[in-house]
Amino acid sequence: MSSSRGSDDNGKFTIDFTPKAHLAIDLEQQLWLLLHEDEPSQLAGEVARAIEALAVHPYLGRRLQTPRTRKLFKLLLGRTGFFLTYEVLPRRRIVRIVGLIHGSGERAP
Repeated sequence: MSSSRGSDDNGKFTIDFTPKAHLAIDLEQQLWLLLHEDEPSQLAGEVARAIEALAVHPYLGRRLQTPRTRKLFKLLLGRTGFFLTYEVLPRRRIVRIVGLIHGSGERAP
């Protein structure tokens, strides 16, 4: 998974991952492999579909309660029970993925 997907000329937003988000996704995939040796994780596919959708519809997720200076959103990855958390930088046309949260509210390792 690349850390950034370039914006093209058809108006899509660029998707950028913070190092923390990359680490959380990578660790969750490694944990899955340790616990479920023969079953492939669906997380990578879910993340790929989510970033394709967010590039076109950056406000697709639900807004989180945060301080006014930062507007964070979360988008459910339905097959895995995780949420991607992200912020939208509209003037720069960037969606920055900042984290991964499990549906139970616990952050991924």
